[in-house]
Amino acid sequence: MSASVTIGKSKMTASAEAFDTATTCELIYIKNTQTPYQYLGDHTVVVADRDEIAYPNISIVFFEKKNKLRFSIDRENITRSQVNVSSELMKIARIK
Repeated sequence: MSASVTIGKSKMTASAEAFDTATTCELIYIKNTQTPYQYLGDHTVVVADRDEIAYPNISIVFFEKKNKLRFSIDRENITRSQVNVSSELMKIARIK
């Protein structure tokens, strides 16, 4: 499955495939602990929707605080994944 969006003069395309058939990716969203671990190369950001999920190298975790959606960034895991995070994003994140 893929989708494209145009913002101004820039066109961005995103594609999704089943986790068990993926060979590379830029982002993995982990919803539960039953998701099997699979190394998909460097530059892959692992995102979860709660701290309790036991999965290697989770870099971003979403959480709710005072009825607002927030997120934390694990600086060590982001560095390990060789991904650059904008300073603007770091300003609004809870840093681990």
